[in-house]
Amino acid sequence: MPGVLVLTAKLRQGSDPYPRLEAVQELLDAVSPVRLPFSFNQTDLLAPTAQNIISPIKGRVIGLVTIVQVTITTGGTIIAKVGTTTVAGLTATIANSATVGTINAATAPTNDGTEQVARNQRIQVTPASFASAGAVTGYVELEAL
Repeated sequence: MPGVLVLTAKLRQGSDPYPRLEAVQELLDAVSPVRLPFSFNQTDLLAPTAQNIISPIKGRVIGLVTIVQVTITTGGTIIAKVGTTTVAGLTATIANSATVGTINAATAPTNDGTEQVARNQRIQVTPASFASAGAVTGYVELEAL
């Protein structure tokens, strides 16, 4: 975290706001990517119940990673959306009989437009097609712009 301390010091220097804005961008770059966790228990998977997350930054949704917590009997997908728009490429498919610890990842293509997210905008993570037992956790990954 030494880089963060240096950038914090830059933010406190002088009265000119423009160098301070550059320091803010450096700080965002230093902590990027941002990972936003989600969790689906069996009830949420079967319903399916979306998890709604607020983006803390302006940026791009670049990844979706899941890990099975309770063995999945009938598989399905986990889909990431910005607002109600599906992010192209961000669908993690979890197979039938996926065991505890199974990891699935999806990466968004660069600059197709669906991955753009504003600060304080809703990101929705939604399960689909699960039909029986299981639980899944994971995170959505953001890159600061």
